[in-house]
Amino acid sequence: MKWNSAIVLDALRVHKRSAANESYPPPQDLLRDAFDSLLQFWGRLETAFRGKLIDDKVGISYFKYWLQRMHTMEEHVDAAANAAERMGRYEHAYGDAELVNALYVRAGLSARQKFNDKDQP
Repeated sequence: MKWNSAIVLDALRVHKRSAANESYPPPQDLLRDAFDSLLQFWGRLETAFRGKLIDDKVGISYFKYWLQRMHTMEEHVDAAANAAERMGRYEHAYGDAELVNALYVRAGLSARQKFNDKDQP
């Protein structure tokens, strides 16, 4: 199945508090599951770095490419100028944004802006 940027970015939307029964149609459901798993992994990876279970230099060398892709969302800016912000809002709403931000900084990327819950669309 071929995905385009609009489908990817739509899969990153944050549920509205009033629409708890909102669902993701195929293939967004598969993309959302993959993003959810990756977001959990990033938090666990940062925790492993903090616990000195993984050497920073070696670990970052394996994952920096993927961290940069997720951080910038540069592949999807054709669909939305705010693709990176959309990812940031998703990280804030569904992951441990503090851990993910720390991992971005560890990889030499900039920290994302912090979002308040009231900022969520």
